[in-house]
Amino acid sequence: MAMLKQPMIEKLLAMRLHGMAESLETQEQDPAARELSFLERLGLLVDQQWNWRENQAPGRRLKNAKLRTSACVEDIDYRGARGRWLDRRAYQFTQASCGRHSRSRP
Repeated sequence: MAMLKQPMIEKLLAMRLHGMAESLETQEQDPAARELSFLERLGLLVDQQWNWRENQAPGRRLKNAKLRTSACVEDIDYRGARGRWLDRRAYQFTQASCGRHSRSRP
């Protein structure tokens, strides 16, 4: 007994398998996908779901962090109030607090 496509898509979405649902719809529109074996098509569905979750993770983490503003490392102004650059110790402290600087370095 064959399951209808739309109820299957709805069940995938209800199980939060959004990537797999998108991939299934893409496969249905691609004639080349019909030439693949069941396991090959299933493998493609699983890979797409995996990639979808991996791509969603950073955005979800940022949303859950509830940051007040969006910023990036490139936006940091290393100049002091008088236009001087941060001294070496302050720079090393910021690098150490980010885990990017080893204390054993000279």
